Amino acid sequence: MTMVSEVMTRDAETIAPDTTLREAADLMDRLNVGDLPICDGQKRVGMVTDRDIVVRAVSVGNDPSCRVSKASSAPVQWCYEDDDVADVEKKMVDSQIRRLPASTARNTWTE
Repeated sequence: MTMVSEVMTRDAETIAPDTTLREAADLMDRLNVGDLPICDGQKRVGMVTDRDIVVRAVSVGNDPSCRVSKASSAPVQWCYEDDDVADVEKKMVDSQIRRLPASTARNTWTE
């Protein structure tokens, strides 16, 4: 069994709900990532991907100063570092998502 902890990216950056699309895109570019979890303190409130920015924001005419909360995906699904990668892969396929934030401890994320 391969655990998520063996393949996950650690210390992922998060952004606040009031972060602008431009700031999120700039951070994604600097970090070379395609998504950012949106957190209000320890509470996860969404995810924004590079595709969300293009499809849900830019293509409908939203200004780059628009908040990421306008383009984000919610509710957020997640996994834990001690989950089996095969189980997480199934969850991603079933939900038709390509990225899934992982928590290092079962009590890290709050709803």
